[in-house]
Amino acid sequence: MNDSQKKELIKKLDNCEKFSKLPRNERLLKEPYKTLAVSFANKIYSKIFREGISATASTFFGEKMTVDLPEGGNIYAFHILEGDAEVRMTKFLIKNLQPDSVFFDLRANCGYYSLLGATIADKGSIHAFEPSPSTEKILSKNAKGKANIIVNKKAVSNKDGYSDFMEFPARYSTSSTLRPDLFKDKLWAKRFVHANAKIEKVETITLDSYCAEKKIGPDFIKIDVEGNEDNVIAGTRETLEKSRPTVIMEVWDGVRLNNSAHLRAAKMLRGQGYESYLINDEGGLTRTDNLTELCVRKNEDSDNVVFKYKKNFDLMV
Repeated sequence: MNDSQKKELIKKLDNCEKFSKLPRNERLLKEPYKTLAVSFANKIYSKIFREGISATASTFFGEKMTVDLPEGGNIYAFHILEGDAEVRMTKFLIKNLQPDSVFFDLRANCGYYSLLGATIADKGSIHAFEPSPSTEKILSKNAKGKANIIVNKKAVSNKDGYSDFMEFPARYSTSSTLRPDLFKDKLWAKRFVHANAKIEKVETITLDSYCAEKKIGPDFIKIDVEGNEDNVIAGTRETLEKSRPTVIMEVWDGVRLNNSAHLRAAKMLRGQGYESYLINDEGGLTRTDNLTELCVRKNEDSDNVVFKYKKNFDLMV
C-alpha cells in the first residue's frame, strides 16, 4: 500500500469515526437496522444469553469479517473499533506498517487488526495469537484465505506450557484473561466470575521461543492481553534485543483498573533501551514518560502507548 492509498484509508477512518459520534437519532435515520440490532444485543440479548449474536461486518479498509454482537457492535455499525484510543492506534499502524512488515497481534480477538495489517503489509506476515477457543474460531474464519495471516491458538506469556484462562461471556469477551484477579473489583466481573465465566486450560508460549522456532523477528508487536503484559515482555527479552521491534501496548489508567502489570512491563521495556510515546490524534507520536496522560485528559479507562528502541542506548550502557 503506497502513501496516497494510506491517506485515502485514513480519510475513510475519519468519516466512520464522525458517523459513530453522531447523536443516536441521526444514526437511527441513516442506519436504523444496524443501530437497533446493536442496541438489542447489548441491552437485552446479552443479559439473557452467554453467547453473542454472529454478524457479518464490513470494515473501513474493505474487508468483511464475522463479529459477535454486542462486543463487535462498533465494527458492525460503524466499520471501526470503538474508542478514541483505537482510532489513534489504527492511524499509527496505517502510517507505519510497511508492505513487508512482520506484525505480531496479541491478543488478536476476532482479527480486526490482523486483517488491517494483512491489507497494509500485503507482502509481509501477520502472526495472530488468540487463546480463547470460541474467539479463535471466529478469528480463523476471518483469516481464511489470507495467505499472510498465521493464526496461533495460544496465549503469549512468560513460559511455554499450559495455564488457566478465564473466558467471559460474549458481552465482555475482549476482557477474557490469564489474570482474572486484576478484575476482582469490577462489578460486572464479580457477577460473571461467580456465574457465567468459564475457565479454560490454554496453551501458552513465549515470543522468544516462537521466534526461535519460526526463525522470524517482528517489526511491530501489538499487545492487548488484559493484565498479562508483564509476563509477555518477560518472555520476549531475546526478541527485543535481536529485532528491536516497535511495541504498541494497551495501558490501563490505574484508577478504575489495576495497571501494575502494565507499569512492570513498561519498566522492563525501558530497561532494554525503549522510550515511550503517546499517539496523537493524527497517528503521530509524542514522547512521554507519563503513560496514563491521555487516559486522564480524555477520561478513558485505557490508552495505547508506543515503545520504540532508543538508537543511541547501546552507546549509553
